[in-house]
Amino acid sequence: MVKYSQEPGNPTKSAKAMGRDLRVHFKNTRETAFALRKLPLAKAKRYLEDVMAHKQAIPFRRYCGGVGRTAQAKSRHSNGQGRWPVKSARFILDLLKNAESERFGCRQPLCFTHPGEPSPEAEAPHIPCSWAHQSLHVLTLPH
Repeated sequence: MVKYSQEPGNPTKSAKAMGRDLRVHFKNTRETAFALRKLPLAKAKRYLEDVMAHKQAIPFRRYCGGVGRTAQAKSRHSNGQGRWPVKSARFILDLLKNAESERFGCRQPLCFTHPGEPSPEAEAPHIPCSWAHQSLHVLTLPH
């Protein structure tokens, strides 16, 4: 059984989706996930498609060292720092589609709420030129 970092208030009206050991940057994925918090599913999917088409930017708030400024990020209530993490947006969009297919029959709108941290097993061994397999945990709850 999988342990989630947050449990929904009403499990019968919610859906969960999780990706493990995804080959994406954790910092980009964290910022992408936090940009989607409290958004309904339709708006979140449209926003991610716009990010992949470079029509809207993801505002970077925590991991913003060396991130350039753009007017698209400033329109999302940020200090103007933003990027277009296409790979992270594609993976999160796939997770949202998976959660949407699992909640078939629910009448509540789906809301993206919580990105997680990588598991301790996903850390890179102390070997030169090793790659870490990050993991992303996504919990979707009804709005």
